[in-house]
Amino acid sequence: MSIALSVIIPAYNAEAFIGRTLSSLLTQMDAGVEILVVNDGSQDDTAKVVEEIISGNPGARVALLTKPNGGVSSARNWGLERAEGAFVFFLDADDWVAEGFVAGLLEEIRGTQADIIHWPYDLVGIEGETLQRFPYTDPVPLKRPGLAVLEAILLGKTTRIWTGSAAYRKSLLTDYQIRYTEGCTAGEDVEFAYKGLTHAGEVLFSPHIRSMYLQHPASVMNTYSVKKFSAIGALQRVRDVFLSKQSPGFQTLARHMDDFDIPHSYAGTYAMCLRHLMDAEMLRPGAAVKRLDGEIDALFPGLGGQIKQMLAKRPRKALPDKLDLFRLSPLLYARLSGLRQVGNG
Repeated sequence: MSIALSVIIPAYNAEAFIGRTLSSLLTQMDAGVEILVVNDGSQDDTAKVVEEIISGNPGARVALLTKPNGGVSSARNWGLERAEGAFVFFLDADDWVAEGFVAGLLEEIRGTQADIIHWPYDLVGIEGETLQRFPYTDPVPLKRPGLAVLEAILLGKTTRIWTGSAAYRKSLLTDYQIRYTEGCTAGEDVEFAYKGLTHAGEVLFSPHIRSMYLQHPASVMNTYSVKKFSAIGALQRVRDVFLSKQSPGFQTLARHMDDFDIPHSYAGTYAMCLRHLMDAEMLRPGAAVKRLDGEIDALFPGLGGQIKQMLAKRPRKALPDKLDLFRLSPLLYARLSGLRQVGNG
């Protein structure tokens, strides 16, 4: 039987979670599915755990691929190059899929001409408890062009796609050389999904399958790191792809990226880092701003100046918005956004 779906699981020091992830797939395995676990130079017993699972499931098509550590994007690309399925699905080593997922996705794959299939996902805690249900579920399958999905994500805010909530026709990725940007430590997943949608003819949303996105404090997004600003470069590369399409719809999206998504991403990341320096490292506000600006410029030369130019060019509204506040005082923006997060908690 030909392989309909390749599940690519990058794994780095994932011994604590990989068993649950693989179990969620293996309990519903199908001959048309292959699982590729990419051991990205783990220093724990990740490989041993996976090997034991493979030996305990001799009838399943599961392979352990080991490579030197290169980061999650490198691991995903490594698996993609070796995948044999008509569709590929990327699942991180600490996430998992719901019961009936495999059968549901295979049914969609075998009955569609779509380039991308996506579905709802829930945010879950360490013990598997649901923290937030996917808020945008349409009750019936929905087919539309990739541009329409991007408009729904960026303009309408009526859907979203996460790494583990979409499967891509491999020929789409091959034809347009869509890969994860190696060395990008934040936003690489959004860049990949948006580039795929840019070139997709038909995209199918299926409400009948679901995956689980684990939230835990060890996430890179919950720790202080100036590397998070690499997400800005990811969005800028997406903007450039939109511009290259030279169609009114994509030109509108490119302008929206410059006016909204890119500066908002920068401001939000800046505020998180600044609050950490003041609250966790007890730096005075002026010293915190000086240190953060210096670290950003050292790692991403000129980025701060680019954002200032974007903010200066934004169309002015009758009432100032959050980005106007950030332009005037990043420190005040950081403090107010921090208070809002506490209030929402």
